[in-house]
Parts: sequence; C-alpha cells; structure tokens
Amino acid sequence: MPKSYNRHYKDYRKQRQSKIPRRNLQLRYRSLVTGVWHDLETRTTWAPYKDSYDNRTLKYRGDREEDAFNLCKEATERQIEEIKSEISSLKWVLTPVCSGYSDGESRREYWYKNVVSQLHVRNHNNSYNIREIQKAFLRLSCTHDDHDYYSGQPTSNNSDVCSDFRINLPNPSHEDSPFLVLKKDGNYANNCDYYWKINPDSVDKIIDQALAYKQRMIDQNKKIDFFMRATAFSFRCWVYPVDDLSEDNPYREFRLNFEKGLMGERARLTELESHLILLQERWDSYYSDIENLRKVQDERDKAYRQRVERKAELRASLSVKRKKREQEQHETLVKQVQAEMQQWRDNVHAGKDTCGCTSAPNSEGIRTLKVNYATLEAATASAKSALINSNLHLRPYKCQAKKKGSDGRHYSCGGFHLTSAI
Repeated sequence: MPKSYNRHYKDYRKQRQSKIPRRNLQLRYRSLVTGVWHDLETRTTWAPYKDSYDNRTLKYRGDREEDAFNLCKEATERQIEEIKSEISSLKWVLTPVCSGYSDGESRREYWYKNVVSQLHVRNHNNSYNIREIQKAFLRLSCTHDDHDYYSGQPTSNNSDVCSDFRINLPNPSHEDSPFLVLKKDGNYANNCDYYWKINPDSVDKIIDQALAYKQRMIDQNKKIDFFMRATAFSFRCWVYPVDDLSEDNPYREFRLNFEKGLMGERARLTELESHLILLQERWDSYYSDIENLRKVQDERDKAYRQRVERKAELRASLSVKRKKREQEQHETLVKQVQAEMQQWRDNVHAGKDTCGCTSAPNSEGIRTLKVNYATLEAATASAKSALINSNLHLRPYKCQAKKKGSDGRHYSCGGFHLTSAI
C-alpha cells in the first residue's frame, strides 16, 4: 500500500464507475411466491449520450450504482411484502385444526378435504368445527344428557339413545316334561296341576348373548377411546402426535394422511420464512437507507484508489528496476565485447590474425596484406629501417579497419600501417 496518496479517494469515483460493465440494468424481478416476472417502477438515470455531433464515442451520465440500488431496493421491498402476505395465509398449517367458520378459507378447504370427507361421521352436517364432529360421533356411540344440570346418574331415553345399547334377552326355558303332576279335588275341567322346573342349560344361551353384548360394548368403548384420542385438540393443534397413536387405532391412517397433506405446505412455509429472513437482513443492513450505499461507494473508491496508485507505484518501480537491469546487462556486455576486441587487436598486432587492409594492386593485379603495427613508434622504426636499408620512403598511418561487436558498436583495431610518401 502506498505510504501517501496523490489524490482524494472521491476523485477516483468517476474513473471507477467508468470501468463498470455497461450491461443493461434488471428492470424486472421474479416473485419468490408465484415465480411470475413483475416490472419495476423505479426510473434510471444512467443513459448514453454524445458530447458532440462528430464524436461517435458514447458517454454516460447518471449514477449507475444508485440506479441499481434503487431497483434492488424496490424489488426487495415488494418481495418482502409478497412473502409476508403468503406466510400469513399459510400460518394455518401450524394450527391446522378447524374450530369454526371463521378459520379462513385455506384451513376450511383443507379441513373439508382431509377430515370431513375421510372420517365418515354421519349427521355432522359438513361441520368445520372439530367439536361438532366429535359430538356427532358420540351421539351415535353414547347416550347423552343435555339438561342444564347433572344429577350424577346415567340417563336413558333422555335425549339420544344409541341403538347398540338396547339388549333383548330371552326368558329361561323349562324342562321338557313337568316335574310334578297333582290331581285336583273337585270337579275341574283340568283336573291336574302341572309343575315345571327351569332348565338350567337354557340360561347358558342368555349368558352367551349377554357376554357377546358385553364384548360389543367393550369394542364400542375402545373405538370411542381411539376416536377421541385421535381427534383430541388444544389451541387448534392435535394433542397427540401420530407417533403416540397405537397401531391398533383405526383412525391412525386418517391422521397419517392428514399430516402427509401438510408436509408440502409446511415445507413451503419454511422455505418462504428462510427467504424472508435473508431479505429482511439485506433490507435492514443495506437497502433501508441510501447512506448505506454512500458508505459502500466510499469503501469502493478507497479500494480503487489504493489499487490504482499501487499499480502506478509498482509500474514505476518495475521501470526503474528494468532500466537498471538493462544497464547492468549492457555494461556486462560491453566489458565482454571489449575483452573480445582486445583479444582481436592482440591477435592482429601479433600477426595471428589480419585486419583485412591490403596494398595497391601490382602489375599483375595482386594485392598483398599489409603488416599491422601495434604502436606508432614500431611503425616509425620500421619506416626508418626501410629508408636506410631499401631507400623506400614510407610513412606510418592509422589503420581504419573496424569490427562490429555483439553489442552493436564498431571497434577499430588501433594499429598502424606503412605507405609510400606523397
């Protein structure tokens, strides 16, 4: 991070916003409740224009980030309202037991489909009240007393009497033959009295019928208990969950179907509540106030300024390092080339190599390589020797031969040659 900044971070906002991708803003939103797309009413300020007739480059005016903020704000607000309304209409799944016509259309519709039409309780008149359904069932299974007082004694034939409670037992039968026959004194049409004993075996039939009646009443009471346990409710909720109902309970299947039908609605309610929590947190922390956008923009400007100036600082540092590295490489190359050229000069001066300079062609047109002298003193001494020994007037001159080094420069051999005097 730079130790100090060159400009204020707000001076970078326009430059930063010019880097934002110029994609079209989303002017619609998809409802999380119905999945239908709805148009937004917020109008944007971000629009292209040409600053002159000849300028074909489009420029943009307005604040794109503020437009996106306002659009998302409206979409979030409308989503929250829709989800709250839908959750309010689905709250009945938490208390699904219907206790009257004022329970709402959704609860009553589900109640009629999964309770009234499945329990098959007669004479309930399609009631939406669980108490009326229980009363209709008990009227068919019990006797009841609707007086304003209770004497503590069971009533019979008072209001409603269940036909299952009636029992008609036969009388005991007699033995097949009379036990005793006595003649009467006097003149009677029937001059004998006949006496029969009760046949004890005939009581067994009465006992069997009574035991069958008893078992029927036990089964009837058990059915009543099963029904009341399966339909027991408190505060519009079932008192006993399905797991607490025994496998022998014939109304357990009804409760399973009832809960199975609520699974989808409860899952939807849970999903909508999770969406509502996220949207409400987003609204409270960001979209509720435009100042939240200003703070975010300031943070983005600061981060952009830090990134831009850090890049400039790194580029300058890399440029200096690159120049320094190139200079060091050049100096190394120059030293290497100078050593190579010095070796070439030494070889030329020693006669191991030639500089390429030749004399003028002789009568046969043949050129000869000239001798290269390392110093002017050596060339002058050779010229004097030629004058004394051969009476040749020669003078030394500097060799003009050059060789190009790998660094791109040309290096002269630095030697001398002899030529005839003018």
